[in-house]
Amino acid sequence: MRDEDCRSLAQELKELTERLKDMMSQLMEATSDLRSILAAERELLSCLRLHSPDYFSQLSLPEYAEVEDLSNESLEHIESDNINEMDCDIIKRRLLAVRSREASLAFRLTEVSLSLRTEAIRLSGLIALCRHFEPELSEDVYKKIGELVIDKYVLT
Repeated sequence: MRDEDCRSLAQELKELTERLKDMMSQLMEATSDLRSILAAERELLSCLRLHSPDYFSQLSLPEYAEVEDLSNESLEHIESDNINEMDCDIIKRRLLAVRSREASLAFRLTEVSLSLRTEAIRLSGLIALCRHFEPELSEDVYKKIGELVIDKYVLT
């Protein structure tokens, strides 16, 4: 392979690595938002069950209530510090690995985004239901979490 082809691949690897870092950051923010929504839903469900246990006993958190922890995820194995000094075959292998990781992150980001939209809508419903029993709690949850996530994930 020619040197200019290797340089082109190396540049692509650098750009893809930066894009991957950005996607990881977006995914971490999205999972943090989802955790906040689920915590608020737990609180509102407790309120509803406390005031009307028979009527609200069927309400529960979704199956994905345990959001995966991404804090241990790292991009170290794809970092490209001395990429210009690497052999072309190594660059190709890393590029393949990074492309695969990008596809995986894109899929996970899409899944979390869909869940966020659904849960933001659900949270707004729980806030409205709880408003009858504990208006202060529902208003507090709305101001702290609801307003932000509804604007961010439903109205956009």
